[in-house]
Amino acid sequence: MLCRRCHYSLLGLAAGSCPECGHPFDPADPRTFVTDLLDQLRGRLFMVGGGLVVALACIALYCFLSYQTGLVLIVMAGTAGLFGFFLGVGLRRTPPSIPLTILAVSPSVVMVGLFYSLAVHMRTIFNGWPGRIGTGGFPPALETHASIAYGYFGGMILVFFAGWPIGFLSCLLVRRWNSGLFYLGVTAISFALGTGVMALAPSGFLDWWWD
Repeated sequence: MLCRRCHYSLLGLAAGSCPECGHPFDPADPRTFVTDLLDQLRGRLFMVGGGLVVALACIALYCFLSYQTGLVLIVMAGTAGLFGFFLGVGLRRTPPSIPLTILAVSPSVVMVGLFYSLAVHMRTIFNGWPGRIGTGGFPPALETHASIAYGYFGGMILVFFAGWPIGFLSCLLVRRWNSGLFYLGVTAISFALGTGVMALAPSGFLDWWWD
């Protein structure tokens, strides 16, 4: 039994107002609530989660077989993200917000965009990849581009290792914040997937990037 307005779970509650939005309901009047929506949504989200498990496992296997440096990040972020995702789906009392889900994915999309735009920029300037570590000899525009991409990627790693655990524990311990677990899971999963997509770049660029 769900609130007709906000889809908050009303199971076990007596007639009155929805604790989330205040909309009136009466368990004896089917017109004042909806049923099954949240359970159906959970089932679909669990199926999506299963697909993400397979995708992350394939990416991790590829990185392992090709000796990719980003494997550790993919495994750690992917495992944490999947845990947050499934726990968040199970604890949700309302459907996830599409805008917030897009917002949770967007930092990793920006990360991948900066990474590959730098690869294109570098390829255009040098007609290949640098033969040495660092940005020595780079034109100013390319050096700035590299600094932004490196800085953003470093910031993402810092947020994941320092900020994400704090956010996870806060959302887990505070009942009203339980819905945030889903978005934190999506954020970590998208970071793992983004790091995996970065592993598909040309080996010459990857050697320079990770060195």
